[in-house]
Amino acid sequence: RIQARNPRTRELYTKALQVITDGNQDSVQLANSLLQTAIEIEPDYAPARAEYAWTLAELGATRALSQGRFAEGQVLLRQGKAAAEAAIALDPGASQAYRALGSILLRLGDLEGASRSALQAVRLDPADHKAYDVLADVFAGLEGEDNHQAARRYFEKSLSLFPEGWQAHHRYGVLLQNDGELALALQHADRALALRPAAEYAYVTAADALLWMGRAPEAEIRLRAGLREVPGSNVLRSLMAYAAWECQDSGTAQGYLRELEGAWPPDHSSTILLAGLKKAVEGDPAGTVALFSGYRQKLLDSNLAAKKHNEKRVLSVNLYFMARTVAKLGQAAEARSLLDLADRLHPGKRRVAQQDPVFKAG
Repeated sequence: RIQARNPRTRELYTKALQVITDGNQDSVQLANSLLQTAIEIEPDYAPARAEYAWTLAELGATRALSQGRFAEGQVLLRQGKAAAEAAIALDPGASQAYRALGSILLRLGDLEGASRSALQAVRLDPADHKAYDVLADVFAGLEGEDNHQAARRYFEKSLSLFPEGWQAHHRYGVLLQNDGELALALQHADRALALRPAAEYAYVTAADALLWMGRAPEAEIRLRAGLREVPGSNVLRSLMAYAAWECQDSGTAQGYLRELEGAWPPDHSSTILLAGLKKAVEGDPAGTVALFSGYRQKLLDSNLAAKKHNEKRVLSVNLYFMARTVAKLGQAAEARSLLDLADRLHPGKRRVAQQDPVFKAG
């Protein structure tokens, strides 16, 4: 393997690997900057380029998932792909470069390419637990019980190699959650948080599971803990607004809704969800239902197949929350229509609804 010639390169690389494990946007951005400096000092140091590609994959996903900046996310992913390929050209034995490429191709929607790259990473370094996480996510993104069982086996393999892998616990929790196993999903999300208290999206997964099990007060507790660790998280704030509304705490809900004004683009599903929630908080349930119904029809009139993988996932979750909202407002037919579209965009939401007291009551 290529070794760093400059001690400063190795120092920056090692520091980047440390901070990226914190699991939030700021830590990934810092790791990205450290690696960029390492590459400037020593352009042919393949491991730095490989991990730089990994940070670009994470930043691209964050731009898409938490900020709704899907086009910007795609640009970062393409930059990451180029960086991973450059690392492979420098050192064909750089397993972390193939793992990064697999993660990027997965987010670009190339599941076959992602699988090939992650498998090559495993061949080169059978102890790379993160490569097994990528393989698991590939199979988790495919429909069918066999594929999801394969995903579970890869997550279990990752955790057998590195039991402290909070990312594997979190991603495993996401898979279980979408398969309707909410209690087990919560266990894995909580384990991820115990290992890495600043892991922003593990709080999201835990809160989603609790809300979908009808345990809104407990979800609020997780979300408040998350905001202490990641105070700038708009995703956690939006879930707090929803949880507060469900707990009939209008004042708290309104406070978070005011903070979130303009957080996402006007036509983003998060913006629509919060606008409908605002109407419900203000005592206009008919306005909430009309807004969500109109948005559902607008989506049906669009080219859903053209939407990116991450965009479909975000849409699916937000549509599920819209369905829950109108179900709680007594509009069972519209709730079913929203739920059907959520499941169409990311299959699994019907299984979740079978465990959700809001839909069971309907």
